[in-house]
Formats: sequence, structure tokens, C-alpha cells
Amino acid sequence: MKCLNILYRSSDDLDVLLQMVADVPRDQILIQVYAGGCGRDSLQSLQAVLVNAFPGVAILGATTEGEILGKTTSQNTIVLSLSVFEDTKVKTLYADDSKPEATHRFAKEISAQGATAAILFRCGATDGHLQRSLDFIQAIGVENPGLVLAGGQAGVGDEYIDTFVFTEHFLSSHGSVIATLAGPDLHAESLRIDGWEQIGREMQITRAEGERVYEIDERSVIDTYKHYLGVDIDLAKLQNPTLEFPLTCVRDGILMKNVPVTYHPDGAIEFLFPFKEGEKIKFSFCDISKLHQDLKQMQSRVATLKPDAIFFFSCSGRKMILGNKISDETQGFSHLCDSTGFFTSSEFYSGGNHSSVSLIQNMTMLVLSEGSKKEKPVQWGVPAQQHSEEELQSIKTLKILTNLISATSRELEESNRALYEMAVLDSMTGLLNRRSFDVMMKSELRRHVRSLEPMSLLLIDIDYFKQYNDLYGHVAGDDCLEKVGAIVRDTLLRTSDMAFRYGGEEMCCLLPATDFSGARHLVGRLQENVKAAGIAHERSDISSQLTVSIGFMTYHFRGKSLPDEDTVIQACDKMLYAAKQGGRNKAVGGELTL
Repeated sequence: MKCLNILYRSSDDLDVLLQMVADVPRDQILIQVYAGGCGRDSLQSLQAVLVNAFPGVAILGATTEGEILGKTTSQNTIVLSLSVFEDTKVKTLYADDSKPEATHRFAKEISAQGATAAILFRCGATDGHLQRSLDFIQAIGVENPGLVLAGGQAGVGDEYIDTFVFTEHFLSSHGSVIATLAGPDLHAESLRIDGWEQIGREMQITRAEGERVYEIDERSVIDTYKHYLGVDIDLAKLQNPTLEFPLTCVRDGILMKNVPVTYHPDGAIEFLFPFKEGEKIKFSFCDISKLHQDLKQMQSRVATLKPDAIFFFSCSGRKMILGNKISDETQGFSHLCDSTGFFTSSEFYSGGNHSSVSLIQNMTMLVLSEGSKKEKPVQWGVPAQQHSEEELQSIKTLKILTNLISATSRELEESNRALYEMAVLDSMTGLLNRRSFDVMMKSELRRHVRSLEPMSLLLIDIDYFKQYNDLYGHVAGDDCLEKVGAIVRDTLLRTSDMAFRYGGEEMCCLLPATDFSGARHLVGRLQENVKAAGIAHERSDISSQLTVSIGFMTYHFRGKSLPDEDTVIQACDKMLYAAKQGGRNKAVGGELTL
């Protein structure tokens, strides 16, 4: 495989590319076009020039927010990247993916190519609206497991202006284009550089619907940003603190950064990617020290791959934050082989055990080589980057500052975690305490009134616990409470289920989105687990071992008004009373519509 990248100014610049492909089969050539500052008319002219000069050759292009050519980055230029393969077939496809069935068909067409790797460009904005790619990219990944996928969304700029993608046959301001690469000796890896770190206290999405988020920790999203970032957020501008300090969650080991894109009159903020209700999130920032460390490790990693070509797809948000230091990210790879790329509004990645995803604030790269890797010499060592004294001092200051922020954040997080545990946990059983129950019951009732999902509550009472204390002593009684608390906690399998110490020897479980059948099944397992523990209780009137009585109730919501908490709890308490009156070591349940 050979690769040549040039800065294109006129058709005269194509002569050097034409020399490379003189005797090469047309289906073993790919031309990538990274077009900055181009509208539809200029792109159509460029497309016509390339098709005329390279008939039958696969062309893949996108408008950009900046271009990468070797060691340099530029703005409003056109970069051409010519790849000539030895035994790899190239084919381009276009999809108007505005409809779900079109996305599925596109994924099927990709699969039919039997490709090892693919480069995907997608429009970034249409009619002033930012395009979302997460579901689209994941759909391609599901249909094409093992496909090495890289690429990005066309750059959108500050105004969400129309963007374009094109092939040798199509040019469109909506949809996607892809170049599939299929060859027996093609080696491809999709890699990424992050450099962002989470910071501050952990928060929870308490109300969300799709991409719209209404509440974070039961506070409006706008108020959350104002409280923690200390400024009013102007959602009409991309260059605001939400881009520099994105909200993040961790999914499949990837730090997913997310930013708001639209404000709605009902107070909802629409995000680029959907957050899930109940998901844990934090703010994040670009940690310069971590970024430099990650870059060094990645440079060594890429060197071992003995690449023929590297294609970079870096988020334009990184360029805004890193400024003129953005070229440092790609310079360290330039000595290994020819490299090029562009700045995207969202970058695509599939690597390792991860499914295909759409990201922001990452730099992804596609590393390609063809033929026997053993025949390619490894070029070790990264050329030293030259910085002025002022730049070196600036880098040093940034490293110290980010280290100070990280260290302070870790210490605050540890302190907050300790304070949190003291405030919400019962020190004896390790379960959530009664105060936590009161808070979560209010929150879950509100959520279930909105969702109309069933919710179940369990009240658990240790049978003849006073007699246990009288016989074995209070120290043994405390130990018994701890053991039963652990059994209750370990019986719950879902992270959404919650166990509390309700008071004295009573414990309870709150089971969101759980119907009567699910609650009854869990109650049966809980009683079996208590029995299996074999805790001796010689003063019990019903058994030589410790037993529990359980009352449980499943609630169905009509969504008309918020139920009174006391009414909800009393209904379950009646079930517990019935279980105890029925001879103990029993479970009694019911259903109630509120």
C-alpha cells in the first residue's frame, strides 16, 4: 500500500497523483477529500475535476472544520489523500439515512462487501440542525461485527451551516458515504486519544426522555450548569463552557462526553447523545498531563503496527480548547508514514471489544498497512517537537494546573464519599438508612407517576428478634442484623433495586419497574437465602433457625396525581401484619392502583 497526501489548489496539482496510479487497477484506489470552506458549487466543480482525471476511482469526501496534513493543520483548504492498494478492493456507497429502514439497508450493503475496514463520512448539520450519529453508527456495528470503522461527521462551524459529503457518484447535504476496504492482506486498527478526566461530584440524571434532560439531581439542567460552572449558558453558541467542560458518563469503558444542543420552552435541554434516567454523570476537563501521556503511549503503539497510512479524525472542540497546540497531537506520528485527516463535529470509532460508537472531544485514527508486516521496518523514536520558551512555560503551567485540579478533585471526591456514606448509610447493616428511604420513595413515586410503570415495595421483619437479643445478647443481635442486611442486599440483582434499614429489626426494599410476579419471585429467593444462612435461633417459636416475615405490595399508577407516601407505605405494612398474624416465616403480597 502507498499513500500520498497533497494540498490541492488547482487541477495542476493532480499530476503527481496521476503518476502514482498510471498502471493500477481502478478498484484498488481511494481518493479522500477533506474540503474546508467549500459550498455546493465549488464541491461539484471539484468532484467533476476528480472524476474526469480519475475515471472509475473511488472518491470519498466531506466538508471540514480544519484539515490535517502531516505535521501541519490548516483552515479552509482542500487536502487530497490518495491511497493505492496492492490487493485490496475499494467500493463507495451512499445512503440517505433519514429513515430507519434506509439505515438498516445501508448496514446490509456494507456487510455484503465483506470488508475488513471502512471509512465513513456523515453530514454534520442539515437546515441548521445538528445531526446525531450514535444510533446510526451502532446500527452499522451490529450488522457488521468485527468491521474496523473510522471517520467522522462533516464539520458544522458555529452556525450549524449545511455540510456536505460526496463520492464519485453522489454529493449531498444529508446522508452518509462510506468507502469499504476488502483485502486478504489488509491490516486495520481503529484507535483513539482521549485526554479528558472527570471532575467534581457524581450527579444523577433524575428526569430524562430520549435526548431531552429535564433534571439533574432534581435540579434543572440550566441551574446545574450555572451552579457548577458559575456562568449563564448561551446554547446558541457552541463556544461556551459546556464544550470545554462536557458532562460525561462511562459506557463500556469509554468516557462518553455530552453537550447540550437545544433549549426547549418546557425547560428541557436536548443533548447530542441521550442520557439514561438514573445514569451517573460528572463534569470533565481536558487534562494536559494525561493527554501528553496518552499520546506518547499511542505513538509507541502505532509504531509497532508498522503503518503505511494514518488517517486522523479529530473533534473540532479539541481544536477550540487546545488552540495552536492542536498540531502536537498529530506531529508525533508523522515520522512513521504519510498521515492526514480532518476536524469533525463527531468522530467514529470501533476498536478492541467496543461496539461502534460516535464520540465528541476525541481524536480517532485509522491505521492501515497491507502485505506482510515483517517486511516493513519499524521507525522507532518520536522526533522532538520544538517549542519556544514561552510555549514551554505555558505547557508547564497547564500541566501543573491540571494536576492541581485533578488532585483537589480526587481529595474532595473522597471526602464527599465519606460524608455521603455517613449521611445515607446505616452503619450497622451497611444498607441505606431511613432518611434515604424517605428521599428515594418521593423520587420514585414521581418517576413512576410519569412513566406509569409498576413499582414494588417489600417490608421485612426478623421474627422474634427481641427473644434473639435476650438469649444471645445485643452484640450478637447487632451481628445478626448485619448478616441479614447482607443477605437482603445480595439478593437484589439489579442496580436500580434498593435496600434500606427501615427501623429496629425491620428492613425494606424498593423495586422500581417491578410487577407483582417479579416481586413475588424476589421474595421467594430472599426467604430461601435467609434459610440457607442457617442462623441459629433457639428462642424462636416456629423454628430453630432465624426466619423473616415479609409483606410486599405492587403499585400501579394512573398518572393523575402524586400518591400520598403514607398511603403507599401503610398498604405494604398491612401485608407485613398479615404475614406475622398468619404465623410468621411467611410472605403476603398484594396489588394496589393509585
